Amino acid sequence: MIIGVDAVSIASSGGLTYLTEFLNNLDADLVGDGHVFLWLDEGGMYDEIVERPFITITLVKNTTFRRILWKTKRLAVEARNKKCNIIFVMDSIYFNFRAFENIVTINLNLLPFEYRELLRYGVSFQTIKFIFLRWVFLYTFNRSKGVVFLSEYAKNKVLKIANNKFHHIVIHHAAMQNDFSNKRQLNISKYNYSNPYNIVYVSSVEPYKHHIQIIEAVSSLREKGLPVSFRIVGNSGDGRSINLLEKAIRLFDPTGDWIVFDDDIEYKEMSLVYSKMDLMIFSSMCEAFGIPISEAINSYAPIVCSNRSSMSSIFGDKLFYFDPFSKESIADVLLNVIKSPNLRKIQTKRNYEFMKYYGWGRVTSDTYRFIDSCVGE
Repeated sequence: MIIGVDAVSIASSGGLTYLTEFLNNLDADLVGDGHVFLWLDEGGMYDEIVERPFITITLVKNTTFRRILWKTKRLAVEARNKKCNIIFVMDSIYFNFRAFENIVTINLNLLPFEYRELLRYGVSFQTIKFIFLRWVFLYTFNRSKGVVFLSEYAKNKVLKIANNKFHHIVIHHAAMQNDFSNKRQLNISKYNYSNPYNIVYVSSVEPYKHHIQIIEAVSSLREKGLPVSFRIVGNSGDGRSINLLEKAIRLFDPTGDWIVFDDDIEYKEMSLVYSKMDLMIFSSMCEAFGIPISEAINSYAPIVCSNRSSMSSIFGDKLFYFDPFSKESIADVLLNVIKSPNLRKIQTKRNYEFMKYYGWGRVTSDTYRFIDSCVGE
């Protein structure tokens, strides 16, 4: 199979993680006598993608005008010229089915299908963009040969309004492979304000991510005498939400003692972030999968999580859940987990065994074989 991979619009966050790991876990045995033609944004940062003989990379200028031209005409022309059997479209946006119809795509962005959450952007360009993307995604899905979903929750959300004539498969996301199995779950008495218990939230800053409620909850724990800190790791997001977050940080931690906002962390540096993390908190209300959770599991960290979106359908009782709207609920769950090293130990061990099945090798193999099965459909 000769496959084209359109990743021109994939430059950050979960999409870039998926792209990098998918490509790096392809091997010669899986590809066989086939080839992968990969199109990337000329201005993107793709240092982690390993170049190999069966992958040819072409950089594409990604201005607004050129992006439209790429999606409406050039991509199909390039695929025909390369004699591609099929194109794997990474951003769910494709228009030129008349010129090239063998398309498989992946649903990495669930927000256009969660009206309640996208309306949190208010009357704004972002809201209009996500409503438009809902139409574009459905246009692409309904005409594609196949669609990859990351969870049953995401699949069911889309299939409620899609025509359901395309092939589809659910392939759960994997995580970077870390070996932190020797990480110990210490009693909170072993920590102090000079060496605090480190709570980490890895996520872009968006209205539906509830960063400020977490700050309020962690602040209340500190008022009760718990030596805890809060680290936010996110290199993108909504401008208004970032401004509100920075304002909250100045209000609750004016001297910079216990809140850290890292907005410039590269993927290759994340292993270090996870190695220093004592607990992962994840408060998003709209996720196709939630990559940081799987990575936290592989890092042997306990996890407390929003009880909304796809998380409970994927991980079930393996996580500790809270109401993301309630700082009291967040604080109560955090307190219960932090004060019980045995509870944390049981969860981390059980979750690590659960995630062993979801390695990137399996995800890549399943995805590649699904794409191959759609050729000629």
